[in-house]
Amino acid sequence: MKKKKKAYLLSLDLSLSNSGYTVFEFNAEKSDAKPVVVGSINTKKIKARSSKLKFIADEIIKIKNKYNLVDVIIEDGFYRFKVPTLALFSVIGVVQYVLDGIPQKLYKPNSIKLTVGGRGEATKKEVLDGVLTYFNWLEFDNFDQSDSTAVGIKHLVETGILK
Repeated sequence: MKKKKKAYLLSLDLSLSNSGYTVFEFNAEKSDAKPVVVGSINTKKIKARSSKLKFIADEIIKIKNKYNLVDVIIEDGFYRFKVPTLALFSVIGVVQYVLDGIPQKLYKPNSIKLTVGGRGEATKKEVLDGVLTYFNWLEFDNFDQSDSTAVGIKHLVETGILK
């Protein structure tokens, strides 16, 4: 009997300076999911925007090649200030391009905060605390990592895999 390949979900909190990512191993049949990798893609030392985008794309491709990704969940961009907004949407576009062929779902930041942090305007700390109610053993180096985990939790709650 052939062993079933593990399925993984990649959740992302994207940024031009430090993108958080979480890889969840999940089993939809058993309504079970757990984070197996939490990390960051830091581009703060890279000067040119095109070089930052290439670095982010290359790191996402490494993740894609390592895991059997069946879903990609991304925190959607938001409109605040013109230049940062354009930068964020360029990152989202590049990531969606390199992950083409894998189903992708985007969630608005306020809906993620509401589900995980308890209110649509939750602080980073409130979101972190909400993440830890699901996975209290996780440790994070920065809020980008906890935010990426929150993005995945939002999707897993939305689809009924997590309660």
